[in-house]
Amino acid sequence: MSLRRGLGRWVVRRLLRPSLSPALAMAERRRRAEMLAGTLPSPAGVKVEAGHVGGLPGEWLLPKDATPGLACLYCHGGGFVLGSPKTHRAAAARLARAASMDTFVLDYRLAPEFPFPAARDDVLAGWRDLCRRTHLHSIVMAGDSAGGTLAVSATMVLQQVGEQGPAALALFSPLLDLTLPSPPAGRTADLMLPEDFVTEAVDAYRAGRPADDPALSPLLGSLDGLPPTLVTVDAAERLGGDARRLAARCPEQVELLEAEGLWHAWPLMAGLVPEANETLAKAGRFLAVHAAGG
Repeated sequence: MSLRRGLGRWVVRRLLRPSLSPALAMAERRRRAEMLAGTLPSPAGVKVEAGHVGGLPGEWLLPKDATPGLACLYCHGGGFVLGSPKTHRAAAARLARAASMDTFVLDYRLAPEFPFPAARDDVLAGWRDLCRRTHLHSIVMAGDSAGGTLAVSATMVLQQVGEQGPAALALFSPLLDLTLPSPPAGRTADLMLPEDFVTEAVDAYRAGRPADDPALSPLLGSLDGLPPTLVTVDAAERLGGDARRLAARCPEQVELLEAEGLWHAWPLMAGLVPEANETLAKAGRFLAVHAAGG
């Protein structure tokens, strides 16, 4: 194990995981997430600008060599209850640079204050705004963890109503089945996610709606029309089964990258862990190729 991967594992186990504990007030957990993310360096060559898309706030990440006409909408993770453009700036900026693509990280509404369908509807509003911008001719979407839920859910809504969907998706450890089925034996040692946090976050988001509703759990509904999709997952993480099931259901559309010895949504440790940078570079190239029609 490399020294930097080992340091990343220590940060996740000793600092990040305890900060997700339901024993802490939600406001404190949100504060800690932003504080920890603030220690990660942003890459050179990417300008950060506050902005609005679909009437919603967020951040534009603008690589100096961005390809004209292309854009990415990034849906941050955080279990639907925490996270922001600031917590995901280091990772999303590297993705933007690797894809040579202007990227907007949406500051969508969070549960429990705003349960389903608020976050999904915010993603749809942001997406539709980007599609109306005449200087853009190809748009992709990306997301991690709960952001992966939102990206796929929004894509399926667009498919169902016959609207333009993303040219491609990049999903990092996506949560796609909110019924939270038990993982296979030997795949429960999640370094990052406390089990009680996952359950609490899902319950806050669905607010009494059945977890097996495909509007909440896109893996349980139709996936017809799923665009080319890159999915990354660690072999031992708690939610890894969702990524594998997606790849099994849509083998022609989904490229699955499975890692060993990392953790849930490891690309968020961009700037610290080499494997995070490498994964984001692969995802950026994937999005760029498909945005260009390839």
